[in-house]
Amino acid sequence: MKEYFKPAYEADSKNQFDQDLRTTIHWEPGIVTKQDGKTSFDFYTSDEIGTYRMIVEGVDIDGRLVRKVLDFEVK
Repeated sequence: MKEYFKPAYEADSKNQFDQDLRTTIHWEPGIVTKQDGKTSFDFYTSDEIGTYRMIVEGVDIDGRLVRKVLDFEVK
């Protein structure tokens, strides 16, 4: 499976962007939840301030589609 690009923002990174204006911020198809249905992951937003929409989609153990839409602010 091909991995989606995630920028590295370590202080000494040679791969820093002058400006990060990506429109698709994060894509990770292999996230698996624990038995309680919870999980965690991290990502960097772009440098563009404003309201972002996060859409989480998946399939549960019984094959039912799961979808959650969250909006959050970057200032």
